[in-house]
Amino acid sequence: MPDSTQASIVARGRTFSPESTPTFISVRGHLDPVVAWSSERAIRIGFIPGPDKIYKRDQRAGDVTINYE
Repeated sequence: MPDSTQASIVARGRTFSPESTPTFISVRGHLDPVVAWSSERAIRIGFIPGPDKIYKRDQRAGDVTINYE
């Protein structure tokens, strides 16, 4: 996707690969992510500034719950 910010979660010890590691969020523009792990299985993520267009926004990435702010 041109001109977008995307995020993926990769298990510890694994190598990131755009082909095998799916994104869980994709938003228009180049935004600064703010990320905090709530626990080993939950993450909070937001963007500065807030996105004006969201292409993809999953609630889970594997066994990790994603909370958006």
